[in-house]
Amino acid sequence: MRLDAQTLQLIARIRVGHSPEGIAFTPGAVWIANHRSEVGANGGEVTGRFDVSRLDPASNSETGRVPVEDRPLSNGCCGPQGMTAAAGSVWITDPQESGTGLVLRIDPATNSVTARIPFAKTQATVCGDLAGDDAALWVVSGCNGRLLVRIDPRTNQVVKQITLGAIAQDVALGFGSVWVTANGPFGNAALSGLNRINPATSKVVAWTHLPTPQVLESGDTAPLALAVGAGSIWVGGGNKVLRVTPR
Repeated sequence: MRLDAQTLQLIARIRVGHSPEGIAFTPGAVWIANHRSEVGANGGEVTGRFDVSRLDPASNSETGRVPVEDRPLSNGCCGPQGMTAAAGSVWITDPQESGTGLVLRIDPATNSVTARIPFAKTQATVCGDLAGDDAALWVVSGCNGRLLVRIDPRTNQVVKQITLGAIAQDVALGFGSVWVTANGPFGNAALSGLNRINPATSKVVAWTHLPTPQVLESGDTAPLALAVGAGSIWVGGGNKVLRVTPR
């Protein structure tokens, strides 16, 4: 769905793939990660095909789909998830149903996957979001993982793994730093907080404990979502949005 940023009114509904999740923007295009497998024409059977939708914001229409991979699955889960635009490409986390998952790189000029970066040789699992710029891609290893992974976009290689104090959830860039929300497992609110990482050293330089408004059904505690803008860090989780002013 597309909303008018001024009026907050719904102005378009655009059909994409199955279970859209991640979203990213490049000049003249909007990209959507379709998290679940496509459904066949026979009415419900999953095909094992996973893809990414490309939208034209001028016409509010889907102009193409980038095939990510085909694999036989029983329930159609799980495929493309987190998404960001950086270093002239679109990057996607692909957690997969088994194994450690992949980070995929798409060239917007050709609508094709140009790199598949495995996590098999790391201690991390691809499960969550990512953020990046021309210098680095940062990937959280959620789903009970406490790692933040750094990828060099020049080589498409994992170059660093950073251990956090709790389960990594979301990541964003701003104010010269990398920011990561992390949740204490099994309702341990004392471990939940916001990590600040120096991208020059790949080290955690600050940690801020955040109040936990609600314990989730999974047993993890907020905070979850993360964004940077308007001079602040914004953290969403449970039933509240928190505003953090960086120093």
